Amino acid sequence: MSKLYRNSVGVSVIVDTLVDTAGATDLELIVKLPDDSTAVWTCVAEGLTKIRYTIQVGDWAQIGVYLIQAKLTFSDRVLYGETTQIEVLDQFK
Repeated sequence: MSKLYRNSVGVSVIVDTLVDTAGATDLELIVKLPDDSTAVWTCVAEGLTKIRYTIQVGDWAQIGVYLIQAKLTFSDRVLYGETTQIEVLDQFK
């Protein structure tokens, strides 16, 4: 499936941080929603450098572009990844 639709649930969002996530105390995606509000999605490690979040009910309730940035928190530093975007479409588009 190449398109992503509003109200989808169970879709995995996987981001390659290009940083070894071992030792990170928090793995998060900072998300700017289409209405300009923000959300924080708590992730799990997926291999050495990737993090994964599984879309829950309500996460993709809005149609439009979601801006997503990884945030890794270590005991001595906080690292942010490059911002990427995901477009969520209305059903039947």
